[in-house]
Amino acid sequence: MQRGTAYALAMCSSCHAAGADEAPSPNPAAKPFRSIKLADLPKAGSDSESLVKWFNTAHPNTSRILKDTQGEDIAAYIATLAKQ
Repeated sequence: MQRGTAYALAMCSSCHAAGADEAPSPNPAAKPFRSIKLADLPKAGSDSESLVKWFNTAHPNTSRILKDTQGEDIAAYIATLAKQ
């Protein structure tokens, strides 16, 4: 999870509140990670390619392209913050 935390803070925090605290997202249209529901994430056991596709589909205009392991690590981190 340490890699996912590091990737999220480096790659996502310019728009999302990527931490566990109650801070608002810098971009009001971007959900704080702690408000994402587990049901919104790809199902556990999804392969890395599916996770990366999910991230890139949700962020079509981003210049940050995730590699397979980065998407998997970020999804695992978000899952630790996500609400049931």
